[in-house]
Amino acid sequence: MHPDDEDHRSEGWGWLGRVRDGRGSGPGIVTVLEVGVLRRTDDAAAWIVIETDIGTSLALSPEAAQTLARRLLDDGDVRAVSAAPGSAG
Repeated sequence: MHPDDEDHRSEGWGWLGRVRDGRGSGPGIVTVLEVGVLRRTDDAAAWIVIETDIGTSLALSPEAAQTLARRLLDDGDVRAVSAAPGSAG
């Protein structure tokens, strides 16, 4: 992201993930996903942002990020898939 596009961007942290287009088909592209906090000049509040190395991003309001985190923790299927090997999930 160009520095002139934002007032504040946290350092963030990243991992490899797979990104697909809106059709959700095909193998997708393995790329680095980075999560951080973004607040632009015209924003009233900071956003949680997930950016990719391929030029796409997703910005969540703090409330939406809290809802997502809560739902991920509450979803048994997500817990089972993301549990460490040998854990109860």
